[in-house]
Amino acid sequence: MKRFAALFLAGALLITGCGGAAKTDGGAKGPVTVTIATMSPLSGSNADLGESIKYGTDLALKDRAAELEQAGLKVNLLAMDDQGKPEQGTQLAEQLLTKKEVVGVVGTLNSGVAIPVSQKLSTDNLVMVSPSNTAVQVTDRKLPNMNRVVARDDMQGPASVQFMKEKLAAKTFFIIHDKTPYGQGLAEEVKKAVTAAGLKVEAFEGINVGDKDFSAVLTKVKAANPDAIFFGGMYAEAAQILKQMKEKAITAKFIGADGLDSGDLVKLAGEAATGVYYTSVAADVSKTPFAPKYQEFAKKTADGFAAFSYDCANVILDALLTYAKANPGKTPARKDIQDLVRKTTGFKGVAAQISFDEKGDNKESKVYIYQIQNAKYPGVQVQ
Repeated sequence: MKRFAALFLAGALLITGCGGAAKTDGGAKGPVTVTIATMSPLSGSNADLGESIKYGTDLALKDRAAELEQAGLKVNLLAMDDQGKPEQGTQLAEQLLTKKEVVGVVGTLNSGVAIPVSQKLSTDNLVMVSPSNTAVQVTDRKLPNMNRVVARDDMQGPASVQFMKEKLAAKTFFIIHDKTPYGQGLAEEVKKAVTAAGLKVEAFEGINVGDKDFSAVLTKVKAANPDAIFFGGMYAEAAQILKQMKEKAITAKFIGADGLDSGDLVKLAGEAATGVYYTSVAADVSKTPFAPKYQEFAKKTADGFAAFSYDCANVILDALLTYAKANPGKTPARKDIQDLVRKTTGFKGVAAQISFDEKGDNKESKVYIYQIQNAKYPGVQVQ
């Protein structure tokens, strides 16, 4: 975050990119100038992951600036802070509709934000490619502008249950969720998978985003004495739950999903994070060339969301380059890019291989399972 001289929160905009003021006149006198926006929380409890989306996208634009210039394109970045709130995201989507230079969006972080935002942007064919939205309804609505590179909740949920059953011999589960479309949707999938596997759901409890005191729900956990706790939610609440579990000497195995895939989980939970499992839709990128490059660029450790955002941006850039080569000097309509993105097949990124189906789901998505060891991030891939 120190890279940027100004960051205007609550819907304000940050513009960086390949230089110059944005123009949509692609005449012979200069390059066709367009903008890719990111939408993610840049403030609040999930800002760490939201910044990964911004930085991953910005790095993709920087890496391909020369190639874009050769094709007669200049691509700027517009980073928007949705605060992780659906109502804020919807307001930003309304702003994007008026900014005709914007031809694609990387985001959002939260499924509950992506659902209304993509609906709003679909009215003008403004394409979204999500690095993180896993709720099934994100793509089950079959919007032509909504795509994601990550696995759905109905893949992540069963994968976590299968792992806990087969590798950790868990038979009883206490399921906690944060009542959001992401967290509760994921928890519902886990509940179905537990039942289908012939295992027992001890309880299905909701907490609120922003809560700090989890003594009430953890008292119930203590009484139930489950083999495993599944948490559907984000790292901020998970960290507090883990610290309070340690205080109450609750020793059940703890597993979450990609919302826990953040270095801030360990920063907030400390030693209480040791032993935690989480499913992720991203392969470990810590040993890839992307990791040190991202570290140098963003001054923070590369996580799955940064790598996926880099891939999402490159999918949009590939669509822009395809259009520019077929239509030199011409500014693309939003529908042109929307349609080209949906046709993406066989894309090989730093975190994923991507081929979109008719709904915008990635046919090549995978689920990985990690464990935090010795209170260090990233976790170690265990399956």
